[in-house]
Amino acid sequence: MRTLVLCAVLLAAPLVTISTPALAETAGATQDAAPAEAALRKTIADFQAGKPDYATMSPELAEAVRPQEAAMAQLAPLGAITQVTRIGDSVAPYRFAVTFEAGVTLNWVINLDGQGLIDGLFVTQ
Repeated sequence: MRTLVLCAVLLAAPLVTISTPALAETAGATQDAAPAEAALRKTIADFQAGKPDYATMSPELAEAVRPQEAAMAQLAPLGAITQVTRIGDSVAPYRFAVTFEAGVTLNWVINLDGQGLIDGLFVTQ
């Protein structure tokens, strides 16, 4: 029950709004989802550890994430990732359902720019 409360608080204040100009630039691209999934797994683990890796983010995204560090800490009690499932076949951005040890599943959207930096990130339940 406590996990769901933490989750609701996290969801009330999404981590980051997707950067629409970056998404528009990459819309329609065809690429493998593996780099996006790897980036998402690392980002979630970094958030849970309270040590976001801003070097993996575009400057604009890093600026948007910094003030939301308190919201990121709410991911830690969910435990390790147990499953990541791609939602649909869209690219740029990619959508994933991420399930944690606590049994909670959150839906994540992630976008990588041409240099492999995360320039869009969003989470919902």
